[in-house]
Amino acid sequence: MSSMVRAASAVDTLISHLEADVKQLRGNERTMARGRLALTLDANGRAERAIKHYQRLIRTHEGWRWRYLMGVALIQSGQSKEAVRILRRLVDQSSGGWIESFWLAVAQQSFQGEALWPEGVSKKTKAQIADLNWGLLTNAQRLTIHWGFEAYPPDPILDRRIGYVRDEPTVAEYIRLVRDSRPKSALRILSSLPGDPTLSQFVDMASLSLELDLNARALDAALAGLAISDDEIFLHRIAARLFSERGRDDLAYVHLTRIVNSLRGEITSDADRSVVEQLGLIEVRNGRQQVALELLRRADTWTSAFQAGLIEGTRLNYRGAISSFERAIALNPICERCFFFLGQSLGELGQFEAAREAIRQSQALKGLDEKGQDHW
Repeated sequence: MSSMVRAASAVDTLISHLEADVKQLRGNERTMARGRLALTLDANGRAERAIKHYQRLIRTHEGWRWRYLMGVALIQSGQSKEAVRILRRLVDQSSGGWIESFWLAVAQQSFQGEALWPEGVSKKTKAQIADLNWGLLTNAQRLTIHWGFEAYPPDPILDRRIGYVRDEPTVAEYIRLVRDSRPKSALRILSSLPGDPTLSQFVDMASLSLELDLNARALDAALAGLAISDDEIFLHRIAARLFSERGRDDLAYVHLTRIVNSLRGEITSDADRSVVEQLGLIEVRNGRQQVALELLRRADTWTSAFQAGLIEGTRLNYRGAISSFERAIALNPICERCFFFLGQSLGELGQFEAAREAIRQSQALKGLDEKGQDHW
């Protein structure tokens, strides 16, 4: 049985239980059960059936909550004319409340082609609503349409519908559809899901938070995901980067080590070279010179080769230092300091002519640098 079929079966089972509660309970408990049933039907894209229960709730329970939710459900089911009537009454009763006014404008846009928008709605949001074909929305889009507009205000009443969702593939579909175009919306729904997030959801939350420069949330999500599985290298990369940006290389160390240990064969990407070099530099500070040298040589950048040359020099291994500085120069021919320390190392071995030539090259590059060209 596919995951989609299992999810649909779970939703049907939940709805059956709620329908049984509505039949068996009495009084206020019955009203509460009908409310849960209406929200569950609405949340899972069954707007027509939800509207019937909203209507019953309106007849037995005063207040704007059920009228408001029914108005939104009417929009989603294509009954824009009736939605305008319901929401117009709410707006008049609430003296133009922001949320009711927003959805009244949506209904007007759908029914009349023009809307009286409440103050604060962006042009982008208006354009998105105008372009929607409400009759073609998928269940996922119906469920989360109020998350789709960046200017949409906080709405605890409507947002709580997510708590009745039992269809994980539907939620995953929505995240897939909007993560690139509406990362804020995708992060909002992921953060609102009931229960404990899965590893894949933590990965999405960390990635989206990083894209939105919400670094603290990204780090929290990465660490929470790694608590589920320490093998998720993508989350190690996020944790390493964010700890490093905070100046906490001591905390980044374990994540950098996991990343480097996962690398196999020749390193070809700049991102991986940077990680290996960073770990090498930390090992230098830790006093583990041999481990640091192996990492710096593996990174094979001009900066890592230069650092390896410095280490070899402090160990009086001048042949190793010369080899490292020559590699750094091969990768960056205008590195003034590389030529300078190459000259020093050559001099220590008595190769004075070669040393003088390297020093002359260093001075020439330094002269260019003093004229305003940055070669370091």
